[in-house]
Amino acid sequence: MEKEGNKKQQTRARIKTIGAKRFIEKGLRETMIIDIAEEVGIDRRTIYRYYASKELLLIEICADYLRNFVNKVESVSCEHLTSGYEKVVHLFNEYFRLLKEEPDVILFLGMIDTSVGQHIYDVKMYRELDKHGKKLDAHLAKIIEEGQEDGSINSRFEPTEYAITINNSIVALATRVAIYLPNTLIQGKGFSWKLLLNQGKILIESLKTKK
Repeated sequence: MEKEGNKKQQTRARIKTIGAKRFIEKGLRETMIIDIAEEVGIDRRTIYRYYASKELLLIEICADYLRNFVNKVESVSCEHLTSGYEKVVHLFNEYFRLLKEEPDVILFLGMIDTSVGQHIYDVKMYRELDKHGKKLDAHLAKIIEEGQEDGSINSRFEPTEYAITINNSIVALATRVAIYLPNTLIQGKGFSWKLLLNQGKILIESLKTKK
C-alpha cells in the first residue's frame, strides 16, 4: 500500500510539473490534458482520476506556486528596521524582487482570473488558493498595524483594508506584465516591470503619515 501511495504521489507530481510547463508555453486554452497525459506516460482515463479538468490542474499548480511565494515573503526579515512604514517599503521591494524572479505564479493567477469560469470557484482547490492569498494579506496587515501604532503610517483605513488593496493592485498589475514576458513593454500599451515598480511605490507612499 505504501509503495502504491508513493507511486500515486510521484505521478501527481509529474502531472503538475508537465502541466506547469505546458501552461507556461501554450496558455490554458491551447493546453490539452491528453497531451499532458501522453508526456507523463499515462492514458486519458488515468489522468482524469487525478484531475477532472485542466482547470483544476491549473488551480492546484497555482496553489503550489503561491504557497512557495508566500512562504518566501513571510521569511523576509524586517527586524533591522525601526518603523512600520520602513518595514512595508522593505517588504514591498523584496516582494517585487521575488515576483520578477518568479513571474510564473502571476502568470498562473492571470490564467485563472481570465480563463477559469465562476462555476469552478467553489471547489476545494480554489479555497486552498484563496487561503494563501489571505495569508499574504494578513502578513502585510500586521506590519501596517505596527506602522499605525508607531505613527509612521496613517490610520485613514484599517490595516487589512490597506493590505488587501495593495496586494490585489500589485497582483493585477503584475499579471498584465507577466503574461507578455519576456517583452519589456506589453503590446505597445506601456506596461512594464519598471511601471509596475513605480505604481507599487505610489500605493506604498499613500500609507505614509503626512507631516
